[in-house]
Amino acid sequence: MNFDKIKPEFLKKLDQHLLLHYPAVWHSKIIWAAFYAITAFTGIYFLGDYVDSEPYINQYQESSDFGWFFSVGIFLSGLMVIYWLYLQFQQKIDYSKLSFGKFLGVLFLNYANIILLFLPLVALITGGVLDLEHDQNTAWGSWHAVLYGAMPLSALPFVIRQFKLIEMILTAFFGFVYCLMIALVVLLFNDSISGGVMKQLPFIYILNFVAIGAFVVFKFNAKVYTQQTKRLGFLLLLTYPIVVPLSFFYIGDILTWGYYGRGPKMSEALIVGYAMVALMLVAYAVFTRFIYRQMMFPGKK
Repeated sequence: MNFDKIKPEFLKKLDQHLLLHYPAVWHSKIIWAAFYAITAFTGIYFLGDYVDSEPYINQYQESSDFGWFFSVGIFLSGLMVIYWLYLQFQQKIDYSKLSFGKFLGVLFLNYANIILLFLPLVALITGGVLDLEHDQNTAWGSWHAVLYGAMPLSALPFVIRQFKLIEMILTAFFGFVYCLMIALVVLLFNDSISGGVMKQLPFIYILNFVAIGAFVVFKFNAKVYTQQTKRLGFLLLLTYPIVVPLSFFYIGDILTWGYYGRGPKMSEALIVGYAMVALMLVAYAVFTRFIYRQMMFPGKK
C-alpha cells in the first residue's frame, strides 16, 4: 500500500523542510506520529460515544468496554510503536558525535513519539467509551504506566542495531526469570528470619540493579566488555523505569506523604509523577549516551 497517497500535502512539505533543515527531527518521524495521534484522538473522542452508545446506567457493559476497546487500543498502539521502532532500525544514524544536550533532545523526541502513538487511549477515557469512574481510574493507571514504559522504548533506537531481535527477546525473558528466581529464594527464607524478608524484596531488587549497573559501567569504561556485558546493559535499560520508582517508594513512600501526615492531593501526585519522569529521562540520557559511545569502539571478544 502506498501511504504517500493519503498523506496531506502540507505535511509532505513540512516533512521535506525538516529533512533539509532539522534532520534529527525528521528522523524521529514525529510529525507523522503527531498526525496519527491527533486524527485518531479526534475520531475516537467525537465518535466513541456513538459506537458505545449506552444512554442508561443499567445498560452499561463496562467489562466488555474495557476488555474490547481499551485493551485492543493498547494492542494497536503497541503495533504502531513496533512499526516506529522498525523505521528507526532502518536508519543508520551515528549519534556518537552529538553533545549531551542534543542527545537528550533526540531522546525526548523519541519519548514524545511513543507517547503520541498511545495518546488515542486517552480519548477512550474522556470521550465516553468508559463510563464508570472505577474503569476510568483503571485506564488512567494504565496510561501512567505507559509514561514509564515508554522510557526504555525511547532508548532502543540508540542500541537496537547492536542486537538481534531474538537476542533482545531472550534478554528480556531471562531478566524476568531472574527476578522470579530472586523472589522465590526470598520466599523460601521468609519464615526462617524474624519478621520475614519479603518486605525487603524491593531493597534486594535495588541492590541487584546497583551491582549489575556498577559491573556494566566498569566493563564499558575499561572497554573490556563482551556481548554478554552489552546484554546486561540492555537489561538495565529495560528495568530502569521499574527500579527507580521502586527505590523512591521503598525509601520514602512518596505517595503517602507520611512526613506531612496527610494524603496527597491528585494535583500533587501528578506533579511528583511527571517530575520523576522528566528526571528519569535525563538520567536515561546520561546512561544511554555512555553505553552508546562506548559501543562505537570494539571491546574484547
